[in-house]
Amino acid sequence: MIKPINDGILIRKTDPDEMSPSGKIIMEKVPKGRRQNGEVLAVGQGHRLQDGGFTPLSVKAGDIVVFNYANGNDIEVDGEELNMCRESDIVGIVE
Repeated sequence: MIKPINDGILIRKTDPDEMSPSGKIIMEKVPKGRRQNGEVLAVGQGHRLQDGGFTPLSVKAGDIVVFNYANGNDIEVDGEELNMCRESDIVGIVE
């Protein structure tokens, strides 16, 4: 597995028509290259501060998020296609 650094987020893309555990549709289909939904697998330590510390990210492993697909980078890990993006690419957390 890859551990993201700083505000990096590793996401497993999911089918846009998947249902949430409560049975609600997560998101409607949108043209490829616009928005995608997925499960957060790992997050970096956060935004680096001038004093060397970090501000935590607003997402955590296990969150289902909607993200700007075109801004991230597709990578392959153990034969699985994943997306590496930054926190600013996340547009929402599905509740």
